[in-house]
Amino acid sequence: MKVAHFICKRSDNGPGLKNVEILDKTDGTWRSGKWDMSLDDARSLIDGRIYLHETKASPSAFGGTVIDVEPVHDSTLAHPDRVWFIFRPSLEDKGVDWRGKDHAMASYGGIVEV
Repeated sequence: MKVAHFICKRSDNGPGLKNVEILDKTDGTWRSGKWDMSLDDARSLIDGRIYLHETKASPSAFGGTVIDVEPVHDSTLAHPDRVWFIFRPSLEDKGVDWRGKDHAMASYGGIVEV
């Protein structure tokens, strides 16, 4: 199974993580973005998992099984073509240690096969 770990800081406007929101309360889907990765790489994570960490040293605060990916374009960003992940969270995706690239500037660990 493919997984990816991301640094996702807390929002300045409340207790939640930045750019993480409930998408559909009925089916329990959430969305997280705007991640700087290719659409093809993001799509390879469908049926895999994403893990959202406040820091690489801290376990994941949130995460889940990726069920879809949406492209997004934001011209205010240096790399404007980004992706949203549509995912279904579970308790087993909280508290997972960081895997992947861990150098000081890494905010995304890359796609890891587990």
